[in-house]
Amino acid sequence: GGTGGGAGGSIRLDVGTLSGAGRIAANGGDANSNYNSESGGGGGRIAIYYGATNGVDFGKVTAYGGTRGSSSTIGGAGTVYVKNTGEALGQLIVDNAPRGTNTEPTELWAPIDAPLTVKGAKVALFGDVAFAQPVAMTNFVLTHTGAVTAATLALANGTWTQNGAATMEALTLSAVTWNQQGTAGAENLAWNGGTW
Repeated sequence: GGTGGGAGGSIRLDVGTLSGAGRIAANGGDANSNYNSESGGGGGRIAIYYGATNGVDFGKVTAYGGTRGSSSTIGGAGTVYVKNTGEALGQLIVDNAPRGTNTEPTELWAPIDAPLTVKGAKVALFGDVAFAQPVAMTNFVLTHTGAVTAATLALANGTWTQNGAATMEALTLSAVTWNQQGTAGAENLAWNGGTW
């Protein structure tokens, strides 16, 4: 038989100055392409704490899921956390854009204190979540079980299934399907197409 891809592992960097134009990756392993039933490995975890940067493109820091055989599942995205040590908060990124949303989900659990960016990923969010920092998602599929409150939630080209109450101060939806089970309200709503 074939073998599925291994998980992406973990990387943590604590540096004064982060320099260079290369890549930092904890991508999931690809499945053995000779067998249809093997799945790709899940993306790993990367955390980078830095004082300064020189020529660094954080878009080259990736934790993508691994590819699959023709009848199995692509690995879910891992997470990337980057933080300037001189600032109070970092940035949490879930990016599986090269793989799309037809993957295993990335599980995120409350609390999530940092600004969150989701790109091209499938996410399962658990617990009552209070997003005090901005949340931006594009080309996403998210399912949440629990209540959610958010200061700023900007969503584009995706589906959010909410199994619990939802209260947002500022909600921007562009080509988004929002499936709501429970009460929902937004103080400021910008609606640019989609389904509620």
